[in-house]
Amino acid sequence: MLVKYQKESAKEIHQKLSKNYVNPSALQKSKLHYLMLRLYSKKVVFDSTNLIVKRKLRNTSVNDTITRAKLLLQLGEIYDSKEQSHLGIPYILEATELFQKMGMQHEVNSCKIGLSESYRIQDRPDDGIALLKEVLQDKNIRLKDQAHAYNRLATLYNNTSTSPDSTIKYSKKCIIIAEKEKLLKLLALSQNELGHVYNLRLGKQQLAESYFQKAIDNFTLVDEHRNIINTSINYSNVHILKEENTKALVIMNKAVEHLLVNYPSRNSRRLFLHLSKIHKLLGNYKEALEFLDLANLMERLIYFNKVDAKLFEMSAKYNAEAKEKQLKNQQEKNTLLKQRNKLLWIAFILLLVSMLIVVYFFNIKRKYNHQKRLLAERENRDLQHELEIKNKKLAINTLHLLKQTEFDNDFVKALKEIAKSSDATNKKKLLRLVQNKKLNTTSSIWTEFEKSFIEVNISFYTNLNNSFPNLTPNDKRLCAFMKLNMNTKDIASLINISPRGVESARYRLRKKMQLEHDANLSKFLENF
Repeated sequence: MLVKYQKESAKEIHQKLSKNYVNPSALQKSKLHYLMLRLYSKKVVFDSTNLIVKRKLRNTSVNDTITRAKLLLQLGEIYDSKEQSHLGIPYILEATELFQKMGMQHEVNSCKIGLSESYRIQDRPDDGIALLKEVLQDKNIRLKDQAHAYNRLATLYNNTSTSPDSTIKYSKKCIIIAEKEKLLKLLALSQNELGHVYNLRLGKQQLAESYFQKAIDNFTLVDEHRNIINTSINYSNVHILKEENTKALVIMNKAVEHLLVNYPSRNSRRLFLHLSKIHKLLGNYKEALEFLDLANLMERLIYFNKVDAKLFEMSAKYNAEAKEKQLKNQQEKNTLLKQRNKLLWIAFILLLVSMLIVVYFFNIKRKYNHQKRLLAERENRDLQHELEIKNKKLAINTLHLLKQTEFDNDFVKALKEIAKSSDATNKKKLLRLVQNKKLNTTSSIWTEFEKSFIEVNISFYTNLNNSFPNLTPNDKRLCAFMKLNMNTKDIASLINISPRGVESARYRLRKKMQLEHDANLSKFLENF
């Protein structure tokens, strides 16, 4: 219910801010883009696709070779898209080997083309070129694989210090096939490559402009928004070299329309930096500075995205290990229960058959007691393990709450900055939104924290009430933070007051508990 409320609130705030802009400029659209990323950061900040694919891979039968190979290739391509080719190459190599064993040559070619892209990211163009030429020797190669290989060859040659002739040659070969087979993305990629070569390496700006415009048109047809932005930057560089900075700005203002609210990307940051550069060349220093600030804010958001993604991956890995261990413990427990029941039946039958085997019966009973003791020990270990899981969950949730608080504080600052440049009516509305955001944040943070805290410290509040019945709800809240040995700065951030206010509250609490001046309050609360 809380997530739904936050999402609706974000939409409402965005709509209210959008109404302040009539025919918004590229700068205003960029600010709204950044604001929406901040508003939705808890829901779209990181991509867990690789974890999903890994989970599918673990659940795939060893005998299902085709599915395993496809998942391995997909995982390698995911790491390549995140520029983590050092992690993706082993998966692609394993997929290639499996496809080769099954005689699936088309899939082998796809793997090798993907591997050449990994080599390009790792700055190993010679290895990638050799691999692609090997693929092109296949007489039965599919046309789409042939076009893809030509395109990658052109890109790799463009990254070397050799003559641009090879880049032009293979780009044009790709274009011939792509036009015939209507492979619009490959067609646009090759047109962009040719534009880059003609502009920066051959100085033929007019020809470069033609290719860049065609690339943008084709990328638009297949909704390749990121590639539209990259090509627009290349296109605008043609006009910058010709000192036609106003035309360069027109191209980049159109590129702003292709910013997507999905998750923070370096593509958006690159766009903001390029707009800052053009405005600086035009002498628009205020706009240049604002776009530079947006680029820096985007870089910071990308950093926190990586941190959250790492936390999510660690949490998912830990949960998987915990479930696996829980399953193993349950299997051991079932085995012990079966052994105990078996021993009981043996003892019962032997008792009825003859009293002559009384000694044997007592031995069986002793074993039964031993198994029962083992079972009790196992249950105690399970309880201890469950407590460890709850403690780790509390630590992870507390870390997330601290990060959420930091994000919310930054967001409130951003709203206040926008309020400074708004008229009196909008300023009043924005300040009311700031106040509501603070109240909602404090309430939701305490609710989430208290839920996790009580799971670990079940009897804490009961013991505290029995010893100190005169404590207020705020006193009890401070006691919970102190029991976790949290510092003054983090407590102040979570409950939205100043560090000095926390110190005053702590002093009043010590007086109510009648503690000596040198007594450690955190250690004292460990006993509850």
